Amino acid sequence: MTDLPAETAGTAQDLLQGVKAIAGYLAWPERKVYRAREEGWTIPIRKRDGLGIYAFRSELDAWLTDPSTLPSKAA
Repeated sequence: MTDLPAETAGTAQDLLQGVKAIAGYLAWPERKVYRAREEGWTIPIRKRDGLGIYAFRSELDAWLTDPSTLPSKAA
């Protein structure tokens, strides 16, 4: 995944609009994006009237690298 400069965070360049774009960025099947929203995962994917489902690359990157989102190791 590409690191974006800080000034692009939350901008149109950082925006992923639609499930297809989000799934493509994460290399996930589209159904997994829907499931993440439906099941209340902590992933920063939003839905808003007039915009539909969207996310920001910078927030997805942060979520993916946050240790709290990683599965725990079995002892």
